[in-house]
Amino acid sequence: MADWMVGSGRRLWDRQPALFRANREWARLATMVARERKRVRRSTTASAHSAAAGAHANTIGGLLDVRRARFVVIHDSWVGYSHHSPVAASYELKRSRRGGLVGSGSLSTSVVGERLVDVRIAAGIAVQFLEMVADARVQVGPYQPFQDHTDDYPHIELALHVGVTMVGSPSGIALLYTESQGTFHAPWGLFVGGQMFVVPGDTVGEALALLKVPLKRARLDQMMGADGSETAE
Repeated sequence: MADWMVGSGRRLWDRQPALFRANREWARLATMVARERKRVRRSTTASAHSAAAGAHANTIGGLLDVRRARFVVIHDSWVGYSHHSPVAASYELKRSRRGGLVGSGSLSTSVVGERLVDVRIAAGIAVQFLEMVADARVQVGPYQPFQDHTDDYPHIELALHVGVTMVGSPSGIALLYTESQGTFHAPWGLFVGGQMFVVPGDTVGEALALLKVPLKRARLDQMMGADGSETAE
């Protein structure tokens, strides 16, 4: 074997431990970088989830996911300057397999008496209704109704029951109520999880307005006809 080849071989052999050490260092560094990237991704994802949770923490849905409500009870009564007073509309509704709300209702006035109605709310409207309620903003504090005139006293209660769908999932009842005057009866009070809240905006009232047709509120308007021609049976 030529001397230069022997010498070159020795020099390469002598360098190998250093190369191996360098390769091990690079491998260790690459592993650390990969771990750091995973940590950053987890941190970023957690921050995004935290921000999303924070954005919804001050909503009804952030307190209890009423989008999953299986039962909905509505009681809407009014006392005021009318010979039909008191007037009431009450409904007991259950979520159908297709996502709609089905059940029955009772419409009554002191003059006409009670009328029973069947209620079927399409899935699309039911989902929109529950999503609007879930997105309504809340504040911690006592409820104080808005009233700026006399002889007009509404009292509305909306109960949303969220059942247990899996072990550990939040469940319970969100009870919304109002005695406020105005088109959408804001502000509303909210009782959920043993705590009182205030819902200052119109969102809940706007959500209920979506249900006016399927809840057959026009029938109640007819019962309260201006001439009072419909009488109790």
